[in-house]
Amino acid sequence: MERLTRLVVILSLLAALTLQVVLTARAFPPIAPASLLAFLLALALSIAFPRLGPALVLGLTYIAPAIILALAGNANVSFQCVWLAALSGPVAATVIWPTWRLPPRWKWPVIVWLLCIAFVWPVIVLRECDFNLHLLNVYHLANSGLGIPPPVEATAITHTVLTLGLPLLWLDRLFGIFGTEPPAGFLPWVMAPLAASWFVSSLLAMYQAFVNMDFLNGGLYSYLGRASGGMLDADAFGVVAAIWGPVLLAWTVGTGRRWLLGLGAVAMVTSWMDVWASASRTATAAACVGLMFVLWYAVKTLSSRRARGWLLAGIAAALAMTLTVVAIAPQADVGAFARIRKTLPSTSLASLKHFAVEMWNRNDYGAAATRMIREFPLVGVGIGTFPTLAVDYGSLSSGTWLTPDNAQNWYRHQLAEMGVVGSLGWIVWLAMLIPFVVRSRGSGATHLMTGALKGTLIGVALVSLVGMPTENTAAALTVLVFLFWLFTAVDPAFALAHAGGETVAAAQPRRARWVAAWLIVALFVSSTAYVGWSDLRPPYRALRFNWEYVVGLYGLERGSGGGLFRWTTQEAVDVFPASNRYLKLRFWIHHPDAAKHPVEVKFWRKDPSREQLIVDTRLNSGTPVTAYVRVPKDHGRMMLETWVSRTWKPSSYGQKDTRTLGLAIDDWTFVDKPPPGATVIN
Repeated sequence: MERLTRLVVILSLLAALTLQVVLTARAFPPIAPASLLAFLLALALSIAFPRLGPALVLGLTYIAPAIILALAGNANVSFQCVWLAALSGPVAATVIWPTWRLPPRWKWPVIVWLLCIAFVWPVIVLRECDFNLHLLNVYHLANSGLGIPPPVEATAITHTVLTLGLPLLWLDRLFGIFGTEPPAGFLPWVMAPLAASWFVSSLLAMYQAFVNMDFLNGGLYSYLGRASGGMLDADAFGVVAAIWGPVLLAWTVGTGRRWLLGLGAVAMVTSWMDVWASASRTATAAACVGLMFVLWYAVKTLSSRRARGWLLAGIAAALAMTLTVVAIAPQADVGAFARIRKTLPSTSLASLKHFAVEMWNRNDYGAAATRMIREFPLVGVGIGTFPTLAVDYGSLSSGTWLTPDNAQNWYRHQLAEMGVVGSLGWIVWLAMLIPFVVRSRGSGATHLMTGALKGTLIGVALVSLVGMPTENTAAALTVLVFLFWLFTAVDPAFALAHAGGETVAAAQPRRARWVAAWLIVALFVSSTAYVGWSDLRPPYRALRFNWEYVVGLYGLERGSGGGLFRWTTQEAVDVFPASNRYLKLRFWIHHPDAAKHPVEVKFWRKDPSREQLIVDTRLNSGTPVTAYVRVPKDHGRMMLETWVSRTWKPSSYGQKDTRTLGLAIDDWTFVDKPPPGATVIN
């Protein structure tokens, strides 16, 4: 069963990567061969050199987006599928492993979470295509009030899947390769390339902050005056920098080597400079939490007062230097501290109340997420779709559409997208991680190291209440790598107690747990499919939120009598404004062989609560059929779905028109009441 679940999860994530590459390559064809080459190279190196290959991939973690921007000339996040392909190579190399290598107590919740992700994302992609994969080729169709066509939405969904899934598979890989080795065994192969990548990204951030903010920077962040280093995401870069500084400082102190202390001090200064340059408020908060933990554990660890004094003095000097540089820098007015000052309330009760409400609602994104959770508590609105649905759900509270963004709270975001059932895995795992992280302790030289890692992880967990620091794949990977480092740094007896077994690769989930896992996944996926076919089906959303949705209808053209009409394909859906009480529905066919082979025609009037077949007839001529259809009450729009048993092509009969034609329908017209004797459909 463990081999099967590993195979399913890995193949599902590779399928998501493939779809993302294919869709992205439409805009920039070189992306496809570049992604394939990156994946194959990373896979081959990881098989031939299980340590060196992945280390080379990790060395690109914080600079790959900038490299892709430099080569492709585009900062589109979907272009990062090249690096995601390389990141998938070492994971694909572990597909032959017979078991998961996570600590035994962690296995079940993580596997459940990964299985939910692996099985549900194809359902969500199908839903956003209205269960018609042909729509992955359609870019003029809107899936929200602000647009966002199905292929773009599918790209966002697959990117979310990879961001959630790949770091978890890397965590499993770390336990499989380094879990049984001494704690320092993975430092040169994992931490060293990551740290080197961060320093290079930091150098780029300093160049952006002090020389040219437009250099290899994301368009929005460049406009806002926020450095993003090599990550093209200032918030993610700031959080990564915030957690690297305290950890490297603590590690250098723990080594006891004086020459490394200077490197630790440089890392701390660089960390705070990066946080300032990124102007990230969440990064600033995470950096402060990490620094407080380092100071607290340093005071407890060092027995010599003189040593404590030197450490505190060194940190104070480093921070003073950082603040001095920040104060004289030309971008200081848009830094993180300036943004925090604008956010904080005054001392009045009204201001404090407004601040609390705003921290919860977060520019109506929090309110939109809360409404989604209330409406779909069990399965959510679909993995990777919150930014799209927030556009419309935001209008329910603010009256205006929101721009696509996250829920400004990682936990609420996951609940909004996957509901309680789909989130059971990460909720149970989080319940296990909290006591492990909070109560973790090191011994001797690892005591300070443990404190710094605890501080960084707790800092990220806290700022995730008001942000999404791990929405970025590199940031999420970094957090889980630090979690593994903490596991190796704590007292072995404590780690084994929380692992729940004698060895890391030991115990497997029992049969009852496997049955429960598959039941959860089945319930989650089937319920998601049901909700996707009902309330969250795209045309139903268009009906509810008042935007146009047209599939299977050609453009308007003028008939021989001067009136406007349009052709359908075999199936068509239209959500259109209803301006009066009755729709005049006039339709006909033009199949040349209709007299011998009549054509079946069906119309449905639909909304999420009702599906009504209003026309079911057979036509054997081109004589128009007219009926008057009552518009549902309290609807600003109306939804009709059509079907014909077969289509025809004028070009097959010597005409120039190469289209595939079904029905001809008059342009929608509305009347207050039908004329006497007319066919009326209530």
